[in-house]
Parts: sequence; structure tokens; C-alpha cells
Amino acid sequence: MSSIALEKTELIRLRAQARHSPRPPARPASTQVSGPYRSRHKGRGIDFDEVRAYQAGDDIRAMDWRVTARTGEPHIKLFHEERERPVFFVVDLGPSMRFGTRGVFKSVQAGRIATLLAWMVISHGDRVGGVVFSGGRHQEASPKARELGVLQFIHTLLRVDADMAQAQPGALTEALAATARLAHPGSLIYLISDFRQLDEHAQTALRRLAAHNDLTAIAVYDPLEKEPPPPGRYRVSDGHMAVSFDSSARELQERYRALFQDRFERLQGLSRKLGFPLWGAATDADPRELLFRAGTI
Repeated sequence: MSSIALEKTELIRLRAQARHSPRPPARPASTQVSGPYRSRHKGRGIDFDEVRAYQAGDDIRAMDWRVTARTGEPHIKLFHEERERPVFFVVDLGPSMRFGTRGVFKSVQAGRIATLLAWMVISHGDRVGGVVFSGGRHQEASPKARELGVLQFIHTLLRVDADMAQAQPGALTEALAATARLAHPGSLIYLISDFRQLDEHAQTALRRLAAHNDLTAIAVYDPLEKEPPPPGRYRVSDGHMAVSFDSSARELQERYRALFQDRFERLQGLSRKLGFPLWGAATDADPRELLFRAGTI
């Protein structure tokens, strides 16, 4: 199991964990395809609801012959009609996500969380698709049902993860715009990122996406981003440049914590304003724990 790159075998094995994880919260359905999200309409489906007197235009195939014989009046069975909708995963595998000091890289954690959720939702009949981006590029996976949808999404994750693209401004904005083009209104969308590119343009794109879909944002972070390292002198590098800093100064420690807290509080404010849930996911946490403690950071 790699901590710095996504692996196909591991992502496929997450299917077994999905079977023993709680189902993501269901939300009201908007689409017209049959599946596990219950609509407010009555029709032919798999869940029996009630019996009522026959009315002109009712489907005779739904006739309840026992009640009809007992009462002498025609009655039909009503069912809850179930409808599915596509579930999209927008996953950030950009340069800032390729970092981790505990557990795994943020990019690996994002891929694992998305895949685990994907395995979970197809077990209930939903279609899976998504947009995966890195640097200034993104790849799309159109929604597909059952295992085919998840396997297509896994291949998209692996292709983008192998692409070490340089950071480009506007990558998050472009990915959100691509999702808006791909997703029909009423879709369920999971956005998984560290949100370091959440500028004004990305916020506008996010606002448009949240206005017409059910969005959940998952903020992935490394514990070292939340708390400074123990007092001492450290040398860090991005592979091209290297700098040294001393973490002993109290002022530096407070400013370090404030940078993370300010960014997350801005994201929290946006989630409250636009009405979408915000979950936190540390790189050293079991992805399954996210479903039990959603919203904590």
C-alpha cells in the first residue's frame, strides 16, 4: 500500500469496506430514473405504500384483487416510486494535494475517500461519475451504473494521479465549471480538495454548482498544516527550492495556526451561506471514520 500514490488494487479492495460502512445520507430526488432515492410521487415501484379505491386512468396492473373481492369495489395498490440520480465526485489531485507528513498524501486520501463513497453508492443502485483534476488539467468520467461506473472512475483517478502537472491558477474553477456542464440539476456531488485554490472565481463557480445540486464538500488536510512542528530548525523543499525556518518562535507558531484556521473558517462560512455540508478529513485518519464523524476537523 503506497502512501504517496494511488494504487488500483487498493482502491478495488475498498469495495469490501464499503459493505460494512453506513450509507451516505440520502436526499430528496430530482431526476426521473428509477433507483433508491425516494420521491414524493406515487407510482409503480418496489415499496408498497397503501390501497385506495380505483380511479379512472389508474393502471389496472396494480389492481388489488383481494380487497376488490372483499369490498365489492375496485381497489388498487400504490407504491413508493424510487428514483436514482447520478453521484459525481470532484477530486483534487493537484500539486498542493501531493503532500503528507502523517498517514498518506492528501491526494491519496482524497482518492480513497472518493472511491469508498463510490463503492457505497453503487450498492444502492446509483450511477457514478466525476471530474478529477491536477494542475490546470482535468478528466471527466460520465455517470455509469454498477461496477462499471466505479471502475471507470478509478481509472480516471489513476490517470490523473500519474500526471505530475505543474500548478496552474484556476484549476479548481475549471473543474467546477466542467462539473456544472456534466451534471444535471439535482445531482449529488462530493467535492474533495484542500481548497487552496478557492479564490473569488472558484467561489462563484461553487455557488452556481451548489444552487442546482446537492453538494457536500470534504476538506482534506495534513495534521502538520493545522499545527506547527515541535520547536526546532527545519529544512523543507518542494523538489526545486529549499528553505529553512525555526519553529521555536511563539509568534510564528500562532501565525502558523491562524493561517490554517482562517482558511477553514472562510470555507465554513461559505458552506453556511450556500447551505452545503462541510466535512474534514485528516491524512492519518481511516477513510471510513469520515462517515461516522462527518463535519469535524
